[in-house]
Amino acid sequence: MAQGGHGVLLGSVPGVDSGTVVVIGGGIVGINTAKMACGLGAKVYILDMNLDRLRYLSDAMSANCFMLHSSPAIQWKCRGRVHASQEKKELNMF
Repeated sequence: MAQGGHGVLLGSVPGVDSGTVVVIGGGIVGINTAKMACGLGAKVYILDMNLDRLRYLSDAMSANCFMLHSSPAIQWKCRGRVHASQEKKELNMF
């Protein structure tokens, strides 16, 4: 049922780029979210501050999942953009 939003296809089909998902934090919830999005075929970026956790995740996650080292300042900036995008209804949250 159409709701009038701008839907994003996470998985790719011929001629259409796959969706991109950014996960803030590589904890239990973040990793399960990333696994779900990777399984659907999306390009997934995981931001985390713990290098040991990122090393583990780079071995455990699939090839379409990319790890990025983060800092508290970057994570706060991302959260601010997420809240601004939610207010403008430009972003869908799972």
